[in-house]
Amino acid sequence: MDDIAGLVDHFIGKQGHSTTDTRLSAKALEQLVAYPWPGNVRELENMVERVFILSGGGLLNEQHFLLPPLVAEAKPTRSDLPVAGLDTATSLNQAVEDLEAQLIDNALAMAAGNKAKAAALLEISERTLWYKLKKYRPDQNPS
Repeated sequence: MDDIAGLVDHFIGKQGHSTTDTRLSAKALEQLVAYPWPGNVRELENMVERVFILSGGGLLNEQHFLLPPLVAEAKPTRSDLPVAGLDTATSLNQAVEDLEAQLIDNALAMAAGNKAKAAALLEISERTLWYKLKKYRPDQNPS
């Protein structure tokens, strides 16, 4: 955890920019240090690369990093999950589709409607995003 700031600087440097042009806010660094990084250094590198590409550099704050909320030593309960409160008559397929549509809407909002950025945030191809938009939002013309 002590190496995260140095690793982030290194990964930013790999993108071809100095750390004086692109840097982390104190809150973002605090958030990155608190995250356990189950994917280890590779996960951190991928996250920094994605954030750098989507933000274009500058000051990277905590809103740039989409890390799942963590509660120390607490396991999520059923009520903590995003599908909590679903009617038990809801099928698994319908629940998955509803969650997927919600995640797509959130990514589009974060990317200010830019589908390429939203696809990158979701870690799917643009083609897959277009397909899912057509599936979940047929009344909207995804342009």
